[in-house]
Amino acid sequence: MIGFDEAVAVCQWPVASVYYLTDGEIRPWGPEEFNQDEAPPVFRWTSTKPLADPDLLRSFVRLNKASKGRVLRWVEKNGLLWRLEETSALQLENGSINQAPITLESFCEEVRRVRDALTLCEALESDRLDVLRNRISLSDNGAYSEVLVDGNPVPAIVKDRDLPAAGLSDTDVRIFARAGLHRLIEANIASLHLGFHQSPGARRPRLSARIPDLATAIWYQLALFVCDARPTRVCPRCGTPYTQKRSDQTTCGTAACRKAESRAKKKDQSAANADPEGTQG
Repeated sequence: MIGFDEAVAVCQWPVASVYYLTDGEIRPWGPEEFNQDEAPPVFRWTSTKPLADPDLLRSFVRLNKASKGRVLRWVEKNGLLWRLEETSALQLENGSINQAPITLESFCEEVRRVRDALTLCEALESDRLDVLRNRISLSDNGAYSEVLVDGNPVPAIVKDRDLPAAGLSDTDVRIFARAGLHRLIEANIASLHLGFHQSPGARRPRLSARIPDLATAIWYQLALFVCDARPTRVCPRCGTPYTQKRSDQTTCGTAACRKAESRAKKKDQSAANADPEGTQG
């Protein structure tokens, strides 16, 4: 979605050497553990470029209803979502990594929020009006109604006298759903700021985002996905929306989904070959 060198500049995010899940909370090792003899470093640098991973967003939303072990493995690869202290330092004075512990419930709630936004984007791109209508509600405030998308207010109101008996028009549904999606994403990337990025060989720099944490990086990748002009499709194997890079692309592109799609096609072909009605003669 963005170049590798820019991805490195946009967001730096370390991964702790050790994470553990206890009493329903995921946390990195603290200073007591790291100060032990032969303890590993506070953090490793293998995942300091989250936006260089084009699968970051999709891998996160695939954690919807995932097991505890699967969530922890994702955290061990990518890190926790937010900073513990509002400082640019990746390591705190006590020697621990600057990442906030999070309950498993809160982590899964963030997965749900991102997945809901992504599926709303797909419904807009596919113009699935029935889905969009189900995600829009009106809150009656007397002379007018406030518009809500997935329970979140949209900067729009509908005067009751202007509302037809049949409800919102198709055009209104599209406008309100898109406004709700944009407002939700904007609220979740509000912590980013701008900085200059000088690409190798470029004569002039250009403005680029600076992202403070992993959660904002995920929402920012969703924002880039929304702005992508290429067609959006839903993977038939994992149900995740993806950007279609080729006209013959039929899955999100992960190895597991490609294999599942290939096996399904072979099974369908075998069934077709065994069908007497499909034989010649």
